[in-house]
Amino acid sequence: GHVDELPENLFKQLKEGGRLVCVELENGVPSAVCYVKSAAGVSRRVAFNAIVPKLIAFEKQKTFTL
Repeated sequence: GHVDELPENLFKQLKEGGRLVCVELENGVPSAVCYVKSAAGVSRRVAFNAIVPKLIAFEKQKTFTL
């Protein structure tokens, strides 16, 4: 399924050269995204559009604002 946002702790678990692949919304369109961790940080690359259901466990947290 697709995710609204990824928790930062998932990126912290990656070793250098590690990859994390998910489907997330890119301008309202679900897209397959590949994250790669290097010594400089985590890079992000959109691979292709993908239609999958939303994963409820990764919903963006609702915040209260005035």
